[in-house]
Amino acid sequence: MSEASLQDVYVDALWDLRAGAEVTLRSLSPMVPAVSDHELASALQVFLGEVSHRLQLLEVMVARFSVPARLHAEELETLAGHAMRFLADGPAGEVRDIGIATVCRAAIHYAIPEYELATVLARTLGYEKHAADLEPMLAAVLATDKTIARLVEDQIRAHAPHATQHPDPTSATV
Repeated sequence: MSEASLQDVYVDALWDLRAGAEVTLRSLSPMVPAVSDHELASALQVFLGEVSHRLQLLEVMVARFSVPARLHAEELETLAGHAMRFLADGPAGEVRDIGIATVCRAAIHYAIPEYELATVLARTLGYEKHAADLEPMLAAVLATDKTIARLVEDQIRAHAPHATQHPDPTSATV
């Protein structure tokens, strides 16, 4: 692969991250106020704040490059749009909270490989300042994912009806 094509991949990754951040903010911000669990709502607000901050940094990075032929955030926009319509009709409570958190985690998982790719390409192509900015962005994305996953798991455990819990599946008879 030539350096020119690596440059194209890098620029595409930056613009994709920027587009994904915009979609995340636009699509998921209206859902977060519907979360009833205060700790989870707070974590999701922090997530959106981090996305907003990353978007500002990405705006600076992409300012020197022309927009690529295509952006890839359409998949994320479709996912978030469907989730928003589906979850808007659901009753308030832990089930909707878990659904919203899961959609937020899907947005995070959408971004992780792009941050990894952009970081490696930035270093390879000599964009040291970009790499220095992208590395903490990736670390924050991974940490946020871990936090939201833990909160969802805690919420499931706290609200699981003990009477309907299934015994150890290895002890079940067929």
